[in-house]
Amino acid sequence: MHELERIMSYNSHERETLGFYPTLVDSLEKTLNKTLISIHFRLFQNKGEYFWQQVTGPVIFGFIKKHGEELLHSLNHEATVNARIIRNSGSRIIFPITYNTTFYILKNYSS
Repeated sequence: MHELERIMSYNSHERETLGFYPTLVDSLEKTLNKTLISIHFRLFQNKGEYFWQQVTGPVIFGFIKKHGEELLHSLNHEATVNARIIRNSGSRIIFPITYNTTFYILKNYSS
């Protein structure tokens, strides 16, 4: 299966206080005050469904706003597949957001 690398950025302070929510780097201008990191994703297939799973880097908690959708589109486009899910290195679904994603669980736990 495919394994693809993406350069992502994150705010170090936010990572320490809120968790790891990286964004795709589309322009170096937008990465001021952010840390860059290389993260690899591998394509898997289970019961005829494709999904991407993070295989390197710190465990991603989730994505904010459109960043999960942008990453999924980028990975699918390069690999010419139609995966619909991204999982972190612990196999938890991080995109799309559902009742079982880390982002949803933490948001409701803290409420």
